Amino acid sequence: MKLLPFFAGCIFAADVCKDAAVSTCKFVIDEICGSNGKTYLNECVFQKAACFGEEDLSVAYKGACCPSSCPSEIKGESPYRSTCGVLYPNDCEFYRQKCLLRRAFDKIIDSGNAPEGDLQTSLDNFENVRRFFGTGDCELPETWEELLEDFEDVFLEYND
Repeated sequence: MKLLPFFAGCIFAADVCKDAAVSTCKFVIDEICGSNGKTYLNECVFQKAACFGEEDLSVAYKGACCPSSCPSEIKGESPYRSTCGVLYPNDCEFYRQKCLLRRAFDKIIDSGNAPEGDLQTSLDNFENVRRFFGTGDCELPETWEELLEDFEDVFLEYND
């Protein structure tokens, strides 16, 4: 019998797949990133893929998968800039960087080990944070709370 490693351990496939075979998934957005790098709309859609499509599929993490790579060619000046003034070769690269940082933040939050005090000395990957916020239009957050609040306010603009 196939075992499916979902969230909290292995679940017998017969029970889960039997339910998945006859159920209709609701359109509820609660994304899951599969171990195959694909984003599934929700747990129901993921279970159907695990039962009837993908071999050895497991949950990588909750949330959409981050792009693993983006086109790297730049023709002329970079047309994209973040609201912090950082230039990006394309929108994919901005969202990839933001997604990877968000994943790193989520791991810190899930571990319960949020940095205390000055971020520059307490956060391991502070250079990535500095690069994301740039050195111009945005103030660099000094505390964990400021970082989480300010991070969500950084968007991509067309650089005209």
